[in-house]
Amino acid sequence: MQPPPGNGTVTISGSTLTLSPVAQFRNQQNLIVMPMAIQQATDVVYLNDNFGAVHRIWLISRAEADSLKKN
Repeated sequence: MQPPPGNGTVTISGSTLTLSPVAQFRNQQNLIVMPMAIQQATDVVYLNDNFGAVHRIWLISRAEADSLKKN
C-alpha cells in the first residue's frame, strides 16, 4: 500500500480503492493509526465492506507478508 493521499482513496497493489467513511488503519500491535501517519509504502491486509469500499486495513510486517505469500 502506498501512503494514503487524503482524498478518500488508497492505492494497494497498483489499484486505487475507495475508503469506507469509517475505515480504520491498524498497526502490527492492532492499534488504530491515523492515515496521515503512514509515510512510506507498506504491506497490508484489508477487508472490504458490503459496498466494496475498504473498511479495515492492517499494516503487517515483512515476515507476516512472506508467510501469507507461502499459503
